[in-house]
Amino acid sequence: MLTPDEFSTVIARLLQRFRLTENAEISIEIEPHTTTDAFIDSCVEAGVTRFSLGIQGLSPAVQKAANRIQPFYTTSRFANRGKDHDATDINVNLMYRLPAQTAENFLDTIDKTLTLMPTWIAPFGYAHAPWMKTHMLLIGDKALPNAESRWKQAKSAESQLTARGYVTVGMDHFARPDTPLATAAVKTLRRIF
Repeated sequence: MLTPDEFSTVIARLLQRFRLTENAEISIEIEPHTTTDAFIDSCVEAGVTRFSLGIQGLSPAVQKAANRIQPFYTTSRFANRGKDHDATDINVNLMYRLPAQTAENFLDTIDKTLTLMPTWIAPFGYAHAPWMKTHMLLIGDKALPNAESRWKQAKSAESQLTARGYVTVGMDHFARPDTPLATAAVKTLRRIF
């Protein structure tokens, strides 16, 4: 929602009020389908070290049914632009139990996402709450996968990510083994929903 100049101003004001350590992690969640190159550049100039990307699903059928069209090339373009500027940490939020989603097309989404080499991946189950978020009224209850399919999607994602070397952190986060999050998960970190 912020322009590059507005974002730079916010960061400058924060740095006036708070002293950050030299290796501070500054993270921002971006929407790949509305972000611009100029915004990514302003984030990197401001010291952002981690980009969080919401991908949800990459199947065209799922994107159409969920009314969230976001081609993978758009997402990968911004992930790679950040990496080109040394903002090498990328975390990705995925979603299962979306309309038209199957375990197979969700695993395809994970495979494509892994090409970005994310440091963390968080697959979340879609929570259908149209009484709270009226835009969800566009998705009928019958369009959603049932509980058995939801479980299968979650378990297949877990199997896929651990097979590819990611460490389980709590019930819905996975981290590359070379990250501080994975190290902490092995030692003392606990995460619950």
